[in-house]
Amino acid sequence: MIQNEEKLAGVLGITTEELRDSLQDIGLALLFDTARSLYEIEVASAGGEMIVSDQVPARLLKQAYDSMFVDPAEH
Repeated sequence: MIQNEEKLAGVLGITTEELRDSLQDIGLALLFDTARSLYEIEVASAGGEMIVSDQVPARLLKQAYDSMFVDPAEH
């Protein structure tokens, strides 16, 4: 976990639980944003038009997760 999370939470004026929840929400938002970007690139490179949707293929969520959290040197 974050070093000195109590200090960080104090500076932000929130509890450590609120800090953890916020960071989890931010992480999930980044994951979905990364997957949506991959989807946009995939659709554009295929010559299609982007369909406005919050849904992205599950394989792109996995790819986004791997690119964000898995050490490429391990694969």
